[in-house]
Amino acid sequence: MKITNSLNYKILFTNILIFVNILFIPIYFIRIPILSTTLSLLSCFLILSSFCLFILHHKNIYSIFKKEKVLWYFSLLFILSFIPILFTYPTIHGLGVFIEWILFPALFGFLLYIHISKNSSVFFWINYALLTILFLVSTISIIYLFQNILTFDNRLQSFFLSPNHLAMFTTPLIFIVSTQLFISKKFSIKIFTIITILFALITLYSTESFSSILALLLSMLFIIFIYIKKKWILVFFLILTSILLFVISYQKIIHSNTEWHRNSLSSRIMIWDSATFYIQNNILFTNTSIDNFQQIYLEAQPYFTPYLEWSAPTPHNLLLTLWVSGGFFSVLFFCLICARWLFISLTTYYKTKNAAILLFVAALLTILINSIFDTPVWKNDLSVIFWLIIVLQNYFKLNKI
Repeated sequence: MKITNSLNYKILFTNILIFVNILFIPIYFIRIPILSTTLSLLSCFLILSSFCLFILHHKNIYSIFKKEKVLWYFSLLFILSFIPILFTYPTIHGLGVFIEWILFPALFGFLLYIHISKNSSVFFWINYALLTILFLVSTISIIYLFQNILTFDNRLQSFFLSPNHLAMFTTPLIFIVSTQLFISKKFSIKIFTIITILFALITLYSTESFSSILALLLSMLFIIFIYIKKKWILVFFLILTSILLFVISYQKIIHSNTEWHRNSLSSRIMIWDSATFYIQNNILFTNTSIDNFQQIYLEAQPYFTPYLEWSAPTPHNLLLTLWVSGGFFSVLFFCLICARWLFISLTTYYKTKNAAILLFVAALLTILINSIFDTPVWKNDLSVIFWLIIVLQNYFKLNKI
């Protein structure tokens, strides 16, 4: 009896720690001095949570790993694909990016996957935490909006690095927290979820992030196409989507202070050209340190004059970013992770017909669609959200609901 109570207390403590860990995702920018460098507070909580999860489930790691070994083999190979670069071109910045943006979120995700397999109740803890942070971030952002604290081109940035960063953070969470409308039995939670989604949509619209809004709308169309059989509803949403995209595009043109040939799309095309120019000479393995695109971009400048932007820390495309930072195999295994996960999720949906599963599929689709124009996983907070999407789907597979 004492052993059982002790185990229950350990599980409760771990669930609370995971809950707090997720609440710290939006404040990724707070850093703590460690030796001669710094570590984000989010990473510190990831280490602490992972340690507790390992202590709690170290005996179950292999047995759980075997249940979905293909997905986790791909994940392990994705992580390992960056190791040669760390030794060949070692830098403190590259090591920090690998540890905080790649290793810690993936390790936390794997151990959380095991925890959900043994204690499915943690799924609700995580979902409530994500609902809370989306509400808080959206509320604070709307306060910024009403106080007219915007960027030079009238876009909402809030306390994030950029309007696009805020949009990439918000978009997948809108779909994830929407699962409360299907799984929660409490009317108050459903009302709170609806209010949170409305606030998040206002926030997302105010960022004027075309790629994130496009990703949201296309992912929504995907859900409608699979879940709703009446084709006229799909046609209606297609028309509505086209109107919204037209309005957003018109707003961006009005608010833009640059000429058409110097707009954000033209800048991205030039950045993509610089990235592909580099990749052509380094197809399998990269020839630079991790997250060093700014230098690559400037070195390619003579071939693409005149440059529209002089600052380009990433290629504004996730696959190009992974290719430049880790080589071809980083791109390959990331794509295999997503393909395997989508196969598992859609198979589970057709077996259970649980609409909540499609919302997680839509959450991942927003990341993949947004990846065309930006880097929605290439950041510590965004990486944690990506791995949460990957592991939370395990709840529906295990419970067959």
